Amino acid sequence: MADNVLTQICFTDNVQCSKEKISEIKKEFHFESGFYFDSILNKSNSAFKESAAGIVLMRDLLIRLGARPSHIIIRRNSDGRPCICGNGYDFNISHSEGFVLCGAIKGGIIGCDIQAERYIASEKRDRLIRRFMNDEEILKYEEEADKSGFYFSAWSKKEAVIKCFGGSVWNDMKELSGKGVSSSVVSDGERRAFWAMCHQFY
Repeated sequence: MADNVLTQICFTDNVQCSKEKISEIKKEFHFESGFYFDSILNKSNSAFKESAAGIVLMRDLLIRLGARPSHIIIRRNSDGRPCICGNGYDFNISHSEGFVLCGAIKGGIIGCDIQAERYIASEKRDRLIRRFMNDEEILKYEEEADKSGFYFSAWSKKEAVIKCFGGSVWNDMKELSGKGVSSSVVSDGERRAFWAMCHQFY
């Protein structure tokens, strides 16, 4: 079943993601998906670039899984997350400061998240940790030498779970576990980004 789950990461500068390119991809998909592509096309330049890169990855991953874009209808679920109606496919896109992650699945649901590491004052980070981590996770955080890495890794895992199954970042994060969630770290040569992917087959 591993072949039915795909993820890919890119840097926005390495992907051709002009508005003309996204308009061409839009034509490949079912016409009822038009609103989704239009929402991307209407974004400002900085926001458009990351979202558009995610669209390019999404299309390529779905095709690799055997999907026919012309049969794909993208809508938003009750949480506002874009998802595919029927056909047994799902996708999820995340981006953070030039890093873009897309996950796609055949026969299930998927959620993914990527967090570019950035400076957060230790006092603020400690407060956030206690807000979204349980006691066991807080203990591990306190013992961890790389506290920044632990913070962003833990956040991305819980965010991936929420994006997969639904829920609220602030209301549900403390109760969620990131155990069993696929995760790793990438670098653009200067910065690290922590990513995670959660999925479940039907």
